[in-house]
Amino acid sequence: GRGSTTNNRKHHWLVEQKLLHFVDAFHQYVMDRVYHSAWRELCEGMSVAKSLDEVIEAHEAYMLSIQRQCFVVPDKLGALIASRVNIILGLALDFYNIQQTLKRGGAVSANKARF
Repeated sequence: GRGSTTNNRKHHWLVEQKLLHFVDAFHQYVMDRVYHSAWRELCEGMSVAKSLDEVIEAHEAYMLSIQRQCFVVPDKLGALIASRVNIILGLALDFYNIQQTLKRGGAVSANKARF
């Protein structure tokens, strides 16, 4: 009926908005909180470095800071968070691909149509 179609559209829109919000918030976190702050620290470390060893040390600290904040370091909590983030980003990508397929008039497999 018409009511279920309207509810499906609302549900579709809500899922889309939640996925878009997550992707945007994650991107904002990585760019503003991780990359820019780590870059500032690298620049400060490079400006006070007096030897090649200190430059290398500043760069290693920069890379470790980014990896830690992006949950790439091999610890249990980081791995758990990274797996959850990857699952959500994968769902967002699946959702986008399904939308594109439907816009082109194609069929979607039953496995991907779980939204």
